[in-house]
Amino acid sequence: MKLPISIQSNDRQNADIFIGLGLVIAVLNLLVHSLFLQQMYIVNMFLYGFAIALALLGWLKHGEPRNLLTLTPEGLLYWHRKQRLFIPWQNIQRIDIPYFRDALGYQELDYIGVKVKDLESFYDNFPLRLASKLLVEHRPLLMTVAGRSCKTGQCVPEDFVDAVEYKLDSGKVYKGLIGMFVNRTEVMQKNLGFHFYIPLKSTDLPAHKLLNLLKEAKNSASNVQTIDQP
Repeated sequence: MKLPISIQSNDRQNADIFIGLGLVIAVLNLLVHSLFLQQMYIVNMFLYGFAIALALLGWLKHGEPRNLLTLTPEGLLYWHRKQRLFIPWQNIQRIDIPYFRDALGYQELDYIGVKVKDLESFYDNFPLRLASKLLVEHRPLLMTVAGRSCKTGQCVPEDFVDAVEYKLDSGKVYKGLIGMFVNRTEVMQKNLGFHFYIPLKSTDLPAHKLLNLLKEAKNSASNVQTIDQP
């Protein structure tokens, strides 16, 4: 496999369409209001508000990165509008799709999970702005984990309360925002087995196709590093 490989994000799709549609609605509404109506009606106010909402949504989408992931010979680069995260291949232990197991079988989640080897290296280099954003974005995932765990009788309520301090088994203590993020991440790792989650909704690639691509990139990079070693 030839690296680097960029995997496009679909979060930016249709940004220009939303902006253009918002402008068209606003202009048409203005013309109708100015030429044919003598006063502002509720429907006009609604259309103005709808046009503004569409344009704002398009503008927000324009701020999203073009790529979701970049697979380099050195590691995995995750793009986010708040910052980017780089995880070296050598620090990745496992890549897979998180799932729950119940009486009906296996239920896969809409994420690709990444389990790391060196926790201190991972957390020490984690961007604070990204950690802050992911605390919000991963809240539904945490609630799903909590609900499933409680149904199976494996739920410890205190585990799902956000704490501002966390101590790793190595003795390293994290406090404040990063402490809250580490605590949340370790709770989900105990339940799902991963430290980082790539949302599948942000790409048009099928889940298992993306998973196989990531695994192939990791194996390819590992083989190159082994060959280069004296």
